[in-house]
Amino acid sequence: MQGFSLIHAGFLAAGFAVAVPVVIRDRVFCVVELFNRIGKPCFDEHDLELVVHVAEMAAKIIEVRLMLQGARKSEAA
Repeated sequence: MQGFSLIHAGFLAAGFAVAVPVVIRDRVFCVVELFNRIGKPCFDEHDLELVVHVAEMAAKIIEVRLMLQGARKSEAA
C-alpha cells in the first residue's frame, strides 16, 4: 500500500510499558501503548512484537479509511 510505513521504534520502558507509533504517510497518526501488565511482572519482547503487529494492522485500516473518504469526496464534487 503506497504511503504506508511503520517506524519500528517501539520500546519497552523497563518492562512496565510498551509503546509503538502508528505512522501513516510518513506522519505519526497515533501511538499504541500498554501499561501495567496484569498477571506477569513486566512486558517482554514477545509483547512488543504483538503491539507492533497491532500497530501495523491499525495503520493499514486507517489508511484505507482515509483513502475511501477521499474517494467519496471526489465523487461528490
